[in-house]
Amino acid sequence: MPAWARFTADNLTTALISAVLAVAIWLAAAIEQNPSRDDFFPGDIPIEIVNKPPSLVLFQPFERAARVRIRASQASWERLQSGADRLQSARAFIDLAGAVSGLRVYDVQVKFADTDVALLSVDPASVSLRLEDYREKSFPVQVNVGDSPPIGFLLGAPAPNPLYVQVSGPQSRVDQVAEIVAAVQLRGAKTTVERESALFARDAQGNVVSGVRIVPDAATVRVPVEQRLGFKDVSVRAVTRGNVAAGYWLSNITVNPSTLTVVGSPNRLDEIGGFISTDPIDIKDSRIGFVSRVNLVLPEGVSPVDAQSVVVTIDVQPITGGQTVQRQITVRGLDRALKATLSPESVDVILAGPLPILQSLRVDDVQVIIDLTNRTPGKYKITPTVVKPDALRVESIVPDTIEVTVARAPGP
Repeated sequence: MPAWARFTADNLTTALISAVLAVAIWLAAAIEQNPSRDDFFPGDIPIEIVNKPPSLVLFQPFERAARVRIRASQASWERLQSGADRLQSARAFIDLAGAVSGLRVYDVQVKFADTDVALLSVDPASVSLRLEDYREKSFPVQVNVGDSPPIGFLLGAPAPNPLYVQVSGPQSRVDQVAEIVAAVQLRGAKTTVERESALFARDAQGNVVSGVRIVPDAATVRVPVEQRLGFKDVSVRAVTRGNVAAGYWLSNITVNPSTLTVVGSPNRLDEIGGFISTDPIDIKDSRIGFVSRVNLVLPEGVSPVDAQSVVVTIDVQPITGGQTVQRQITVRGLDRALKATLSPESVDVILAGPLPILQSLRVDDVQVIIDLTNRTPGKYKITPTVVKPDALRVESIVPDTIEVTVARAPGP
């Protein structure tokens, strides 16, 4: 080899070695400044289902997440700590492109937006999924009335809206469906019931079929409720006898039950009108309320379907009124070495409450008091205190403030 050729080759080798060494030194410096770290991805990653053929459907809903171990530089780890970046930086999915019906095992794939992030492991690495052919079928809505109407009433034919619904899902589940049912409770209704009811699928044995979609998932159900011929609902009127005590009033009457169903010939039922009465209830001189079971007064040829009596609650309350009384002011708590001069010495007290108590008030029942305990000589403006029966209330005191002059009492 000529000398110039050997010289050129030696120089190229030296240059190449120098370049490799420079790159290695740069990489070492870069790694030292931004070292990589192996650890779990911050947070589980929801697993998506992608590219599912439209003719197939999952036999069961799929909701799982993957636990992923990665290798990344320190700078990438710092970016992953940010919640906003983390949500966009990784994706776990199962690709169902080309899948067929049946139970198969599919790999869980993970991709990262940051190319500096490397996947070390994923848990679960694969999952079993059962795919079935998609099936859709139309069913009429059946109405299931769960209770009976009250005695004397009849049910008409229930009418759902809509009349038909679409049921869809995995073929094996849709094939199990025998009927779509709307359940309705009357709850003692005596008039037509109209309610919205959720729909559910049942198989031939009456068991609920899950995992199918019903569209729409609810129906408006109308159930006619009509009274039978020879039956009638009537109100109950409580009849009282006498008057409550003077100063009191009959504040309320309640009847339980307040309506009854009676049976009789249609003509006789038309004659009694809309109510029946109770036996008279004696309230003469009553001062308090009471509860009594009372028999019904039933016209000939008419009888109640249920009870022969009702419970009547009588409420008796005192008549409330007002009264003004004038009282001298009583001083209490004044030191014996002092004397007090009041201006004025009496006040008007306006009281309100039950009339019988107001009418029977005695002078000593209402007192107006000023407490001068620990008072020293001087002038004071004091609001008096009224002592009264508990059943009464003070509407006002006129005047409501008393000028009190406290001075030394004259010596002996």
